[in-house]
Order: sequence, then C-alpha cells, then structure tokens
Amino acid sequence: MTLKRAHISFDDVFASLRWLSRNNPVSVFDMSFFGSLRRLHREYGAVFSLYAFHGDGTFAVDMIPDRYCREFRQAADWLKFGFHADVCGQNVLRLDVDGFNKILKRFHSVMHERISPESVCRRVRLHNWAATPEQVAVMKTEGIRTLLCRDNDGLSYDLVPEEAALLAASGCFKKNEVQYSRTDIRYDDCPDADVALVPLIERGAGEIVLFGHEKPFARDLERIERSIRLLCRNGYEFFAE
Repeated sequence: MTLKRAHISFDDVFASLRWLSRNNPVSVFDMSFFGSLRRLHREYGAVFSLYAFHGDGTFAVDMIPDRYCREFRQAADWLKFGFHADVCGQNVLRLDVDGFNKILKRFHSVMHERISPESVCRRVRLHNWAATPEQVAVMKTEGIRTLLCRDNDGLSYDLVPEEAALLAASGCFKKNEVQYSRTDIRYDDCPDADVALVPLIERGAGEIVLFGHEKPFARDLERIERSIRLLCRNGYEFFAE
C-alpha cells in the first residue's frame, strides 16, 4: 500500500509566543491558537510544524517562560518549531553566510536548550522562500534536509528556472542532498481547502503539503478543520519533522 501523508504548518509564528509571556495563562493551551491545535491533534491525530521568528527587539523566543517550555517539550511528538527568519520582514539574502549561520544556530540553540531537540523541525519554510546556495549549505550542516517551496509562481531558495520546472512537474526536486518540496495549498487564500484537496486525493498524491499563517488562524480554523477531516477520511497520516 502506498504511504499517504500530509504535512500541515503555520508561518510567521511569533505573536502567540509573545502573548504567553505577557498574559501568563495557566497553560500554553489556554491560549486559543495552541489550544485549537491541541484539539485538532486529539480529535484527528493531526500534527503541526510552526515556523517562527526569533525576536523583534521587545520579545524573543528565549524569553518564553520555563513552564510553557515544559509543555512544549511534552508536546514534541505532535508540535514542532522551525526557523522562519530572525525578525518579521527580514530578507535573509542580505545576510552574508556568517550572519545567516549565526541567527540559525541561535534559534536552534534556544529550542534545544529551552524546549527539546525533538521539538526542532528539520523540514522548514524560510520567510519569502529565500536563501542563497551558501545559506542552504549552512542549513544542511544544521540537519535541515528538506525545504518547503512556493505554492505559487517564482523561484524558491537557490533553485534556477530549470530546476523549478522539474519541481513543479513532479512535486519534489533534490540537489546536493537537500530535497525541495512543493507546497500544495495555502489556507489563507483558499476558503474551500477541502474542495481543493479533492483532485490531489483522487490522483493518489502520496504527500500533500498545506500551510497557513498564524495571524489569520482563527478566521481560517473552520476550513483547516474541514481539510483535516477530509484527509483523515481518505487515509492520510499526519507528520511533522
């Protein structure tokens, strides 16, 4: 039997982490964003990757209170964090390789020491799908082996047009031991994500990649849940790595 699996992630994760520090709920899961993710995990077995910013000058991920870090550690089998960018709006292409190496290692160090190595994503989507060949090489040294690519036209990371065409045709492309995987559905722009899933399911897609953003999550929750329910009914397993 062909393995069927689905990867669901959310980009620009930051405001929810800052909210925890400023509002001090009893539990991480008292916060609507994380509480909704836990409910979807418990009801459907869904697991999630959260691609986060490191900080903004007033808050950084290393300021997450210890008690919430413990809860994230306990949820490491279904809730993982990956590097998205150092700050919102950052263009990593403007960083030299040493600068990029520094910010990536800093993020991973915080996650390893404050939460758990098991909570760190090795499959990531960088902000604006941007990275130079040298930056991709740095990510590989940090254990990142898969880069999630655009759901729309344009180049992702260090791919050239010919490579991007091969990615578009097959859904994945590999070079220098790094896999580039196409993103299939963006919740933000797709009010009927479950309907958009049907052609992928009918043609027997072995892997489906869906993503959204933290900010519109509450608005998109119903469509997210519909898509998860449909994937479950059609035998897809959820994975985060």
